[in-house]
Amino acid sequence: MQKQEKLKVSEELANLKPIRVTLDQVFLDPNNPRLAAPGKEKVPDSRITEESVQNRCLEEMRKIVGIDDLRESIKTSGFWTVDRVVLRELKPNQYVVVEGNRRIAALKTLKQSYENGTTPELDSKILKGIEKFEALLYKGANPDIGWIIQGFRHTPGIEPWKKYPTAKFLVEFVKTSGKSITEIALIFPSIGRSTIGLLIRSYYGFEQAKEDEDFGDRLDPEKFGLFSEIIFKKPNLRDWLEWDERTRRFKNEEGLKKFLSWTTSEKKQKPKLTISPQTRDLLSELVKPENKELFERFEREVEEVKPEDFDIGKYYKEIFKEKEKRLPIDIPEIIRNLKEMEKQISILPIAHVQLEATKEQRTEILKILERLMTFIQRQIKNLKNI
Repeated sequence: MQKQEKLKVSEELANLKPIRVTLDQVFLDPNNPRLAAPGKEKVPDSRITEESVQNRCLEEMRKIVGIDDLRESIKTSGFWTVDRVVLRELKPNQYVVVEGNRRIAALKTLKQSYENGTTPELDSKILKGIEKFEALLYKGANPDIGWIIQGFRHTPGIEPWKKYPTAKFLVEFVKTSGKSITEIALIFPSIGRSTIGLLIRSYYGFEQAKEDEDFGDRLDPEKFGLFSEIIFKKPNLRDWLEWDERTRRFKNEEGLKKFLSWTTSEKKQKPKLTISPQTRDLLSELVKPENKELFERFEREVEEVKPEDFDIGKYYKEIFKEKEKRLPIDIPEIIRNLKEMEKQISILPIAHVQLEATKEQRTEILKILERLMTFIQRQIKNLKNI
């Protein structure tokens, strides 16, 4: 099965053919998963080339994704096409980006700033490389090719997506391809089956929560962690809210409403509970039957006091008996986390970092890796001495 899936992907990738295009022939993809937002509708191909659609897409790329660092890098070093943009044809001499929205957005803003005088000087060779360059044109007929290419390249981390767009990407891929989570994990092995399942469940839970009349309007993609980092990271919380795997909804709607009242707030106000390991660990213990009395006391207080007066620490301390007491160690989770860290380090796109990162960014990455090496060597020594 795995070999067949990889073969299909390889065959589709063989449908990518080199092509030289001008920047004016290339249009940003307004349906790019990075720009996913709750309630946002898909733009049909017939409208992608409209100026208003492109302007909005470019503005979203600036605000949501960020292109300033890449634009400055291109301005200084030119547009490197070692890692080519992937396009599909809309009509003769008009192409929409399948993969490379951020780079095309950076090119377009740099060209605009040069033409309007904001960037008064630009090396002629760099300008020439911006205006016309080599890309890859997808010539196949697989409607999933965009998902496949973007999933392969971005999920590992060339420019990592945030979790909400990634989750929406996966849900849409399931719908459009009809594939199971296991099959999708074979196509995107860098994500992993368990993470795919967690993100898909979190997406549906998040969408259900948005329907709540009292608290749904408080939820934006930044609150997605309430589900991906808290509820679906702890089976106790998922069971407390009575998650139904078949319908992909919570049956305990009253419990969900309580959870949202504790973890969301009006704009410019702080919630009583934040997206944090402390919140996750405390709630997962409080909902256990043996802690019923303490949970009831917690519910009364969290409803009555102001956010600034609520002390989560005292409940945390009471649950775990004393402040200094360590949480029970979950060895399988430690192993999973170490494997995830190993995977992320092994797939660091160093070549792209060298080409696209600023000097300050490269220095920061190097320092982080050096600190990691120090920590790892120390822990290896400690483990060997046990």
